[in-house]
Amino acid sequence: MIRSLVFRNKEYRFINTASYQEPHNAFTVLVGKNGTGKSTLLSALVNRLAPEYSEEDKAILIDNITLPFLVAENLDNVIAVSSSPFDKFPIVSRYKNLTRGKYRYLGLRDGNGQNLGLSYMAKIISDLIDSIQRDNAQWSNLSEVLSYLDFKNEIVVKLQCNISRALIESIIEEGVYPPMLFNDRQRSDLIVEALRTIYGKEKARTQSMNIFLDINEMGINAYNRKTVFNSEQIITLMKVGILTLKDVALVKNGQNTLFSIKDSSSGEQSVILSVLGIASHITNNSVIFIDEPEVCLHPEWQQKYIQMLLSTFKKFTGCHFIIATHSPQIIAKLESENCYVVSMDTASITDAAELINNSVDFQLAQVFKSPGFKNEYLSRLAFNLFVKVGKHKQFDEEDLANYQVLKSSHKLLEDADPVKELITVILSLHKRYA
Repeated sequence: MIRSLVFRNKEYRFINTASYQEPHNAFTVLVGKNGTGKSTLLSALVNRLAPEYSEEDKAILIDNITLPFLVAENLDNVIAVSSSPFDKFPIVSRYKNLTRGKYRYLGLRDGNGQNLGLSYMAKIISDLIDSIQRDNAQWSNLSEVLSYLDFKNEIVVKLQCNISRALIESIIEEGVYPPMLFNDRQRSDLIVEALRTIYGKEKARTQSMNIFLDINEMGINAYNRKTVFNSEQIITLMKVGILTLKDVALVKNGQNTLFSIKDSSSGEQSVILSVLGIASHITNNSVIFIDEPEVCLHPEWQQKYIQMLLSTFKKFTGCHFIIATHSPQIIAKLESENCYVVSMDTASITDAAELINNSVDFQLAQVFKSPGFKNEYLSRLAFNLFVKVGKHKQFDEEDLANYQVLKSSHKLLEDADPVKELITVILSLHKRYA
């Protein structure tokens, strides 16, 4: 858990030690206007917790945190998640990722090619396969995610060959190694052997270059229309880019037809891949940084996303989810225990129990300090207070608390807003009767 730290000369508490119940997971949501440093703080924390993977960024970002005041313990795994191409997380190269260190970046910025969506999908699926290879029990995490989304416990991956058949034959028959194979002779031998096994046989030369992977509780099975392959060899070719992702399909419960993730909305893709990516890597005592998960998401999916995180990963202990967001829906659907909202502007921490299950207008006014025009929560609060004080000619304790809310919101409203006009009247009543 990350309990507290000093950032830009402010001390932030990420957990309320008085209410936190160990060893359950904690959720800390960072809110604040653009420019208050939410994304920079997340990136700096990653650099602090997994510095060996971010040498280029470390010199720039590490000074933003006063290191002696970072209170963190038992952090075995660091995961950074973003569906925005503008996140500030450090990037791990493909080959560093094979070292199986404790940092995983699940985002768009290290993708290859122009199709960022497909590149992001390929990264998540590659990580998913890698985690199952290391430990087939990891499938249970992925199975829970699929079940929550109402899919069967199976993933079908379609791969395509990224090099020509002529080049494959040159590698197999003439020993012509492409540049991607020069650096590591042992790896080169494995790749050549895989190509010889899959494409070298006479019958393979008339087959489709596409290959499928079935991923389920039994493991990973590789095949095309006529042949079953060694999945280890297929995965070897994936890792070096000879085989690349073409599509990923799931099966809805109660149906037998494949559902292509590429055909889903950008929001559905974002949620499915993001949570599958986390499920591929999460362990007890992980810290998971998520930057603006609401990007591309309809408000309904914003609610589903946070509910999925809260529900799906309950079986893990000691994990800390730290989320930077502008979404009132995410705040509203937090749970009452072990969830906290931290303001970047004031460095204050609030137990989510005080904020959840309220309207979007409440969240906009109270949490995000951006009430907008004709905010219904403020309008109702102001009208009720106006009627009550007008009748009794005094402010009781509850009235004074509501008055402070209205007073702090007064300067955030447009002059033409009728709610501001009503609050102005209440300010005058306070001078007379308080």
